[in-house]
Amino acid sequence: CKLSGSITSKLGQLSNLLGFDVHNNIISGSIPPSIGKLTDVRALYMDTNALTGTIPSNIGSLTRLVDLRLHGNHLKGPMPQAISNLRILQILDLNSNELSGELPGPSLGNLSLMRELHLYQNNFVGSIPDELGSLGLITVLFLDQNELTGPIPAWTDLDYLEKLYVFDNELSRTIPKEIGNLHGLTELRLESN
Repeated sequence: CKLSGSITSKLGQLSNLLGFDVHNNIISGSIPPSIGKLTDVRALYMDTNALTGTIPSNIGSLTRLVDLRLHGNHLKGPMPQAISNLRILQILDLNSNELSGELPGPSLGNLSLMRELHLYQNNFVGSIPDELGSLGLITVLFLDQNELTGPIPAWTDLDYLEKLYVFDNELSRTIPKEIGNLHGLTELRLESN
């Protein structure tokens, strides 16, 4: 729709809102902290815009959130630790931003219903958290095109994982033999490390 401008802070007054979708527009500015008041919301699609600033930490108040898509913006800073409060989140898509810092392993590891985790094309550093191995229902795990270092974790319990992308990072050491136990894998990309 080529909507422009910013997201109003009055959005938080829509207390019965179950879904909010403004993807694929030219909306700029930051995500208003008032978004934390949308405690019934199940889906937030603000992807493919021109949003800036950080992801508000009070996004952790959205405990009924199932699908969060913020990819294709200019968001910066670390991923909030409060993401661990989103216990029923199934899709987290933050790719193609300018997010940085280490991946919050304990926070992400708490998201036991996660099906898809898209964190590629950011500026994340540090190692791939072992805690991602506790995401037993995950099917898609995209960590490529960051600055991640260290080994590929020896995960064994990701029975539903179909796509694992960790290419174009700074990973080193050997490919763990345990990767052979991920029988559901259809795509494995490890190049450019």
